[in-house]
Amino acid sequence: MSITENIFTNATTDSTGISVEPSINSSLQEKVAKFIQSGELDAAAGHEEGMGATETKDSVETESISLHKESLEHNPSGCSTRTILNGSTFKPVGDDHLPAEGLTGADADKVLDVETRKRENQAEITKLKLMLHQKELELSRLKEQIQKEKLSLSNLQMKAEAEINKAQKLISEKDEELQAAEESLLGLKEVKIQYRGEGEIVEVTGSFNGWDPDHRIGMDPQPSSGITDPIGSRKSRLWSTTLWLYPGTYEIKFIVDGEWRIDPERELVTRGTIHNNILRVDR
Repeated sequence: MSITENIFTNATTDSTGISVEPSINSSLQEKVAKFIQSGELDAAAGHEEGMGATETKDSVETESISLHKESLEHNPSGCSTRTILNGSTFKPVGDDHLPAEGLTGADADKVLDVETRKRENQAEITKLKLMLHQKELELSRLKEQIQKEKLSLSNLQMKAEAEINKAQKLISEKDEELQAAEESLLGLKEVKIQYRGEGEIVEVTGSFNGWDPDHRIGMDPQPSSGITDPIGSRKSRLWSTTLWLYPGTYEIKFIVDGEWRIDPERELVTRGTIHNNILRVDR
């Protein structure tokens, strides 16, 4: 096969895969052979050839469009369909990029309902999260308040325990004192003291109370005990009182109307110029 025939054999089919008509192919072969032999190409013929090539290209593009339409009829979705025009690639849009107008009314309503529910659910979730955060803050504040109350109660409990311990200690001390007093009272003896003589007020004091002038013991006159002395100017009466003393020996003295007196009927003790009566308490 010659070079001219090889060129036109490869040129009979363009990049679209569509064959060129044989008459056009023959005319082109003749003009190419003439150009190779003489090196000249008729301008008018070239123009006509160009016109014919243009018409051929137009017819090829028309046929390519027709084939593309047939392909779309067999593949309505348009996915993976490729049509070559003048070396350019035509890429139809797939199903995943179909415009919203391609959906039916029911499908559009369904999609809208789903989106609406999503927005409502998201808003509800946000609201619940906010409420949960508020409750957590309230719980945190309550925990802090409880901790403060616990601390305050703990301090009060410590103070109360300290006061209770102090009171218990005081009670224990008082119990010991009371027990000692009770034991001491067990040894006391009842002693009755009497004095016979003149006077309106009679008192007794002595070593049993430390001769304390503020703690003199008043004596009571006994009824129907008055005795008129021989002169008849004054009455002699019997006075008495009761003391609780421990067994032992005490010195006593009587105060009659403010004057110190002794009972001549009782045992006496003398220390210089001081005379006192003796009071003995037996066990």
